[in-house]
Amino acid sequence: MIKSISYLCMMTGLILIAWIDGRKKMIPNKWLLMLLGTKVMLTIAECMLCKGNWRSVCSDSIKGFVIGGGILLLCYWMTAGRLGAGDVKLFAVLGLYLGSKKIYYAMFFSVLSFLIIFIFVLLLYCIWYNFIIFCPPFARQ
Repeated sequence: MIKSISYLCMMTGLILIAWIDGRKKMIPNKWLLMLLGTKVMLTIAECMLCKGNWRSVCSDSIKGFVIGGGILLLCYWMTAGRLGAGDVKLFAVLGLYLGSKKIYYAMFFSVLSFLIIFIFVLLLYCIWYNFIIFCPPFARQ
């Protein structure tokens, strides 16, 4: 029950953050802090209900937080700031929600969806502007 509420809160927050990010090109800290606070309260409630299993519940969330934020922080440093700091914080909070195992899947599917959209936009750009010189793999015969 608490997991369902947790995922519902996460999805609601992600939809709002995506909408704001699409309009303003930034991820507001107040929404990330609200997601973080909500997850902390839900984790406390889950620990109270699962008295014998509270260490694994807390450790999995903390590991996900460190892994999600750590991997994107490394990418942030490697790209010299081209990756937004809001993205790093967002994946840290997502790691808190998803845990240490599911955050890897979230990262993989994020990169995969980016690549699919990038290839689609590149194809549309090549077809629309008919830049055969700049798109040799997609050149017509």
